[in-house]
Amino acid sequence: MSGGGFPAWFPRVGSIGQTVVFYATVFDFLTFVAVPAALLWLGYACGYHRATTESTER
Repeated sequence: MSGGGFPAWFPRVGSIGQTVVFYATVFDFLTFVAVPAALLWLGYACGYHRATTESTER
């Protein structure tokens, strides 16, 4: 499929509108769910590591 502005390797869903909605949904999921969850996990892991390291040094 040529033209339309999308590269050939770019995944498409049905029509252009459906594709835009799909990618907007994926972007929203990453923005509001995946990134905050990853940051929360990272904070927990760093805090847990620091707490266990300090308790074994004493």
